[in-house]
Amino acid sequence: MRNLLILCVAVIVFSSCEEVGPNIIFTEPEAPLLDSSFVADNIEEAQLKNILMEEFTGVRCPNCPAGAELAEQLAAANPGRVQIVSIHSGFFSIPFPNEPDFKISEGEEIEALLGLAAGYPSAALDRKTHAGENTIIVTSNSWQSIIDNTINTPTSVNVNLETEWDGDTRKLTIRTNTHFTAALSGDYRLSIALLENDIVSPQDVDGVVVDTYVHKHVLRGMVTPFNGIPLATDPVAGETFLKDYEVEGVDASWIADNLEVVVFVNQAGNTIEVLQVNHASVL
Repeated sequence: MRNLLILCVAVIVFSSCEEVGPNIIFTEPEAPLLDSSFVADNIEEAQLKNILMEEFTGVRCPNCPAGAELAEQLAAANPGRVQIVSIHSGFFSIPFPNEPDFKISEGEEIEALLGLAAGYPSAALDRKTHAGENTIIVTSNSWQSIIDNTINTPTSVNVNLETEWDGDTRKLTIRTNTHFTAALSGDYRLSIALLENDIVSPQDVDGVVVDTYVHKHVLRGMVTPFNGIPLATDPVAGETFLKDYEVEGVDASWIADNLEVVVFVNQAGNTIEVLQVNHASVL
């Protein structure tokens, strides 16, 4: 997607806030950001923890549809609280002849970052090694217990976003707001992903290729680099970051009604745990 999009970043700071950096426009997705931020007078109430579920899958994986169904059930049981990102990577993601290729370089890089999946279906939940597990990416047998143990945990950073869509130019505007509700130490990064739902394309289901299979939450690309952009170092309570992103030339084959944006904040360094995630439909 990096080759298909031109990314323009405009940082917004209210006039009543203390400015930390200048407003800068970037034309390259890889360009480093100079963060602008302010410390709010009032600290927001902490959001409950939403869960980022990065599901590793592929069109040639006969067991993956069962994993996708389980992921949907877990998300439905916790409305709006479990964000699935379906990443097609590895051998199983080789497309069928004359069919769409859902594998992208960012997906492969994310899987390598998290430690590679021992088998499919599997998923990383909040990019951390949970109690009783030895790896970040785990099999579907562990998903429900991890979600049940995590879903009601308060978070130390609130993540919100809004989107605007220009159908004539296929320009997507993403407004992000990250607000730390507690003082933290260390470095933190911001990631923005673009997903597409309801893509009808062949899938191996228990050894039978189903031409009318409906793929959901497919990772189409990263607006940021695959491992995010620097957001904050040792943030204080009330520190807030407001950033706008304009993505021009969104692929014409992607259906705007089915697109969604996912934004999350994670730690950086030896620990890459996701603190909070949120999403919004493009329309």
